[in-house]
Amino acid sequence: MFDNPTPYHVTVVALAAGANRAAQPLDPVMVNPKSTASVPFSASAAGGLFVTHVDDYGGQVTVEYACDGNACRSVKR
Repeated sequence: MFDNPTPYHVTVVALAAGANRAAQPLDPVMVNPKSTASVPFSASAAGGLFVTHVDDYGGQVTVEYACDGNACRSVKR
């Protein structure tokens, strides 16, 4: 489940999991402002979760998340 607490649309285009960043099948999904979107995937995120989204300029940005149980939080850099 992706939670978008921002006032902006977020388009998620790729998902990878684990220390080796194994790509996960994903149909791109747009998460509306201040809403959630369910995106199931089967891989373990024990080594981290890497979510790629489209930025305001059309570029792709990958953000690392640390997961604990069913919740993942972005890793600040």
